[in-house]
Amino acid sequence: MKTEDLSKVRIAVLGKVNVGKSALTVRYLTRRFIGEYRSNADLLYRQTVTINNSPLEVEIIDVSGETRDSFPSDQICWADGCIIVYSLIDKESFDYAVSTLQNLQRHRAVNNVPVMLLANKLDLEHLRQVRQK
Repeated sequence: MKTEDLSKVRIAVLGKVNVGKSALTVRYLTRRFIGEYRSNADLLYRQTVTINNSPLEVEIIDVSGETRDSFPSDQICWADGCIIVYSLIDKESFDYAVSTLQNLQRHRAVNNVPVMLLANKLDLEHLRQVRQK
């Protein structure tokens, strides 16, 4: 089956720099953990998965948080769903995630776009800066 014949879903992974967006994405795609990433560019990953005996092409854009002063509206408009990642050991990353969610609500009809807020680095609980409520 040709790639253009496949059903497709596009996911944008958003968040502040160093929260683990790339590590989560690569872990999903390869089942491997790689701890060191240095990226100041958006990265696009593709993988074909089978759901209910039908192939589905998954495209994931890992949106760099390196020098992001403005809301990544092009990447958001491209996506069918968004994952906003923050680190439990970085309070500023949580604030950034909340701000990103608020911006997303202003830029798109959230009712039509699945959004997931994902806490990362739970294994570093002893360094937690984001408190549970």
